[in-house]
Amino acid sequence: MILERFQVPGLAQYSFVVGDSGSIAVIDPKRDVDTYIEYAKIRGLQIVYVLETRIHPVSASVARALAYQMGATLCLNGYASCEAAPTGVTHRALFEGDELLLGKLVLRVVHNSRLPEQINLLLIDPFKNETPIASFSEGSLLVGSIVKPDLPGGRGNERLAKALCQGIQRIQDLQRAWGV
Repeated sequence: MILERFQVPGLAQYSFVVGDSGSIAVIDPKRDVDTYIEYAKIRGLQIVYVLETRIHPVSASVARALAYQMGATLCLNGYASCEAAPTGVTHRALFEGDELLLGKLVLRVVHNSRLPEQINLLLIDPFKNETPIASFSEGSLLVGSIVKPDLPGGRGNERLAKALCQGIQRIQDLQRAWGV
């Protein structure tokens, strides 16, 4: 199993490389895509997926560039509206329950967020059990807590607040099911 964390110096911003059997995914890549290209090259790994847990114009262009350079599939949240369709790169829309295979590991999509453009990913080894090894959430989940919600204001706040409550309930249900 491969699970590597990369930090942007001076920021609390992380990206991850996960995988197994020579196939890896890059989650929330930072602007310096050469980091991942070099990482994969040195270890003889193939970047097969590039994923974003939250659509943002800058990060989406970074993810698109990395996927293009490596011939990887760009995986984006299917619930979010993205102004620019990813052109010139193989892409896939991700929805609740979708799974991406990385050797014997599985990345499973969980949409339990207040914002439609945000998804969470669970890393699972189904050969051991269904208990997640890791969760990737664009910084919205913290150990023992969640990030303070920043609702955009105006119309739709009640809907977003309800979605946030449902997301928190879902996380609690998952924690009970996994015995966390």
